[in-house]
Amino acid sequence: MSVPVGTDANSTAKSRSGTVAEFGLVDVDPENLEAAIQEGEAARQAAMDAFALPSVKFDIVEASRSPVPWGGLSPNGRPTYPWQFGKGADDRSIPPPAYLLRHEIGHDLFVRRLVPSTRDDQYGGDAPDWLDEMAAVAFEGEDLRSVRRWAAARYAREGRLIPLRRFLTMTHPEMEAGSIPASSDGTARAFEAVSEDTPMFYAMASAFHDFLRQRTGNHAVVAEMAAVVRRRGSLERWILRRTGHGGRNDGIAALDAEFQAWIAVDPRHGGDENPELEARTGRRADVRCRDGDARRLPEPSGGAADDGWRGRTSGTDRDAAATRAVPGCRG
Repeated sequence: MSVPVGTDANSTAKSRSGTVAEFGLVDVDPENLEAAIQEGEAARQAAMDAFALPSVKFDIVEASRSPVPWGGLSPNGRPTYPWQFGKGADDRSIPPPAYLLRHEIGHDLFVRRLVPSTRDDQYGGDAPDWLDEMAAVAFEGEDLRSVRRWAAARYAREGRLIPLRRFLTMTHPEMEAGSIPASSDGTARAFEAVSEDTPMFYAMASAFHDFLRQRTGNHAVVAEMAAVVRRRGSLERWILRRTGHGGRNDGIAALDAEFQAWIAVDPRHGGDENPELEARTGRRADVRCRDGDARRLPEPSGGAADDGWRGRTSGTDRDAAATRAVPGCRG
């Protein structure tokens, strides 16, 4: 695949091998072109905002005809992200929602550009699993983040939010459970989440990212923490210092109390009565939670989610926000 050069910013151009967007080449079926460009541009913007990377380049291709695996380099030297936008050749395999593509790109760019991996037996790079997941969540659109915020507020009210001391040291719940299939070629594998901690883990990654951005005043706080990891510093000490809890014997406990109090008053974490969430999405979907009570939740924009898809992105199985349910609920 070759890519013409000299295209203007925010423009797309046709080439013999696909469409050239600002972030790179898009080689997908015509009916998927708009979604692919939208996801790619969102990922490019998120890389600037959350990772402080001003000019990331990558290609998005239809999975059925990709010459390289997920994250592999194309002949032009850019990472390639194959994505299944439609059903498989057998017309039975269920594709992941297109709006999750930016989350997966976030995972790859975090390891590729910020904290590389030196071992095979870990979830992502050499960063703690919570930071790896936070990096990908930072790439998500506001509709999906709103659902994650709803979940975090609910868990906090019910006393089920993961304590911060545990969160900052835990292995990704699905790695701990051994439910993520190994991938010899680097391709993301679908898996069925089995751990009860998984929905809380994703909600914590989202809420703690919001909290740290506001508390530190740095939108690229993920990149700042990645720099701490690269120089082999202590993330716990860095977090305590940057949030004003450094030097205290009860620093993590005090920070946890502040964090949970912040969730209770932050307007984006309004729980069941969140007018901002409903006003932004304009759509709502019925789900039923584990405890049996009915909930009304927004359906994330970017295409209807398919309740049968399970993957690394969602953090849950059918419970995923990606499948129109709050993590922790059964559809």
